[in-house]
Amino acid sequence: MPLSLPTPGRYVSFDPAAEINGDSVRAVLAGLFLPHQGRDLLIRHGLPAPPVPGQWYPMQAWLNILAEAEDRFGAGTLYQTGLLMVDNGVFPTGMPTLLEALAALDGVYNANVRGRHMGYYRAHASGPREVRMERCTPHPQEFELGVITGLARRYKPAEAVRLAVEVDRRVPPEGLYKTTFHISW
Repeated sequence: MPLSLPTPGRYVSFDPAAEINGDSVRAVLAGLFLPHQGRDLLIRHGLPAPPVPGQWYPMQAWLNILAEAEDRFGAGTLYQTGLLMVDNGVFPTGMPTLLEALAALDGVYNANVRGRHMGYYRAHASGPREVRMERCTPHPQEFELGVITGLARRYKPAEAVRLAVEVDRRVPPEGLYKTTFHISW
């Protein structure tokens, strides 16, 4: 299997030996709406098309696929892919609150990625109708924004009329990997 070389300075796995579950890769690719391009991206980066459920694949190859998808199709495609991953992936059901659903994202991530020090998600209430979500992962920020928005929409509080998910500009990002999101309703 050919090795994928990371784009210098972009989306580099925290652990060179880390792997991602094939189910996650399949869920994300379902959100691309580009079946032939998705297949070509997988093959070009040394992953099978389609990925086999339950199999594990190099995380760096996966991150290289996301970087190439961003370069070829734009950041909006990564956002849409992350958004739809919530519909196509396995996420907790029956969460009583948005905060609990967002807090569960860390467990979902750790169940689908294996490696040392692969990052985290942390959610905490920052007001009566707002949550702060900190993420530190090697995934593109637009992809993460889509995932968090998808979860926020799925678990939106019943009383919420308007829901906003945005990068919190009051908290400076730390490179490509650490970002804080502000969710309010």
